[in-house]
Amino acid sequence: MPALSIFDQVSSFNDRQDKVYLTSYHENGFEIGFGRQGSYSGHSHLRFVDIIFSPAGIRYDGAHADIPPALVVVPARTYLPDVTIGLFGFLKFCQDGGPIDFPEKVDYQLNEGKVLAFIDQAKITFPWYRKPGAKPGEVILTLAHDVFTIEFSNGHSFIIGK
Repeated sequence: MPALSIFDQVSSFNDRQDKVYLTSYHENGFEIGFGRQGSYSGHSHLRFVDIIFSPAGIRYDGAHADIPPALVVVPARTYLPDVTIGLFGFLKFCQDGGPIDFPEKVDYQLNEGKVLAFIDQAKITFPWYRKPGAKPGEVILTLAHDVFTIEFSNGHSFIIGK
């Protein structure tokens, strides 16, 4: 299982880069990437579940914790308001077998689900479709303090740390 450091990934960015994608949806059925700390505009995804991991915390309107969450799970068609975030890793995947039209991210509010936030510990399993019409698999997400583990049923797995 490859271990990836958010700091190492972001420190390799050029001056103009805010985010980088290590995988593409078209090739792998999911997107994993990393981003700089800062403020990011609110958005929704039409089909993707949007997962954000930042050990330094994720601050946004509607977060009800005194301690900012390290892991935020945004279901498809759910709005994530503007965030202020530390260095971060992210994952996007589709949990149904429907078609995906790009661009898939929109800047308007879709309010069909609820943003889930976790401070220190979590274990969540989602259905996962590698591509539209494929047989379902699953993705297991585990947060254990400052370590985020992603395991796909097809054998892809990642450990993301500071």
